[in-house]
Amino acid sequence: MIRQVAQLIGNETKYGGVLSSVRLIGLEEGPSGLFSGLVPQMCGEIIVVFGTAALLFAAERAIVMSGMYERKSETSAKEIEDLRKFSNFAIPFVVNSFGYPYQVVSTVMAVVGSGLAVSVLPYAPSFVDWHSAWDYLTPYGLKRGSRLFLREQNGAVSVGPDQQLYASNKHFVTSQFSF
Repeated sequence: MIRQVAQLIGNETKYGGVLSSVRLIGLEEGPSGLFSGLVPQMCGEIIVVFGTAALLFAAERAIVMSGMYERKSETSAKEIEDLRKFSNFAIPFVVNSFGYPYQVVSTVMAVVGSGLAVSVLPYAPSFVDWHSAWDYLTPYGLKRGSRLFLREQNGAVSVGPDQQLYASNKHFVTSQFSF
């Protein structure tokens, strides 16, 4: 699925259906192609699953230790239910931002070696393993999309301290001609 979406960038039609794509990857790249990007994806999933479970457990223990269960009123029961609903909503939301960089690296590694236009220069350098992809993507905003609010983008245009827009020359191609 990732490669099917990635082939849209180069307007290619290499990967069609699911079974034919799996067969093609297996023939061209072997098992390493089929499992490329699996390790960072598993790391991210482990962080999210165990982090969410640990923080939900800690939140539940904090509710129990606060003594709210000992009060036998309707408002206390409603407060406990509201706290549980909030923690069940907010904790996975926060923990997912820690697993996001691993998902990005996994997606990049799933395309590396595919022969698609997006997997070669100028779109992306070739990576030996997922650590090199992580190291390459870190200064370019690996965690840039991990938050739903307060996102940051260090791009060609930025807002200065005087609330004016400024363009950075490093993002524009300049050619110098000497006649």
